[in-house]
Amino acid sequence: MSQHSTLKLKDIILTNTIITLIFFGLMFPMNAMAIDAYGADVVDYGIYETDFIKFETAPDTDLGKIGLVTEMQLLRYTELIPGKRGTQFGLRYIVNGDQDGKEVDILVKVLHSMKVNKKEESNVNEWVTTKKIGKTSYDGWKFNSDSELLHGNWTIQLYHQGLKLAEKRFYTY
Repeated sequence: MSQHSTLKLKDIILTNTIITLIFFGLMFPMNAMAIDAYGADVVDYGIYETDFIKFETAPDTDLGKIGLVTEMQLLRYTELIPGKRGTQFGLRYIVNGDQDGKEVDILVKVLHSMKVNKKEESNVNEWVTTKKIGKTSYDGWKFNSDSELLHGNWTIQLYHQGLKLAEKRFYTY
């Protein structure tokens, strides 16, 4: 192969590499690939007492709304939850990310599976909430209706941009 042919081949490879980099840069900009939160540390979990603030619309829940709360006080550190109206359980956690204090959207999923007439049934409630990276947050569930009081497994999952940050399982009795 002549030196002229080798130079032309190098030019073609370099040109194709530049075109490929430009294409991927336009199709997948860096800020679109960046994930603000990459995990969550569970601080504690169990049965809580909270102060109610107000209701907020949450169309993907059984009631179509969620209660916003403050002053979360852990009453009992446990995974075993008594199935009684008014019982509130959940977890406190810290969202991990590179920018402490940055607000990120968290998808909270509450999964409930139980046996009804010897058949396994499941239910999913979900809502999006805003949390700050590096700050302790709370999400949970309160038994408001008799239909929720059947014995079974409850799982609270936390997601950010499709990435599961944390999960905690409970069992009602």
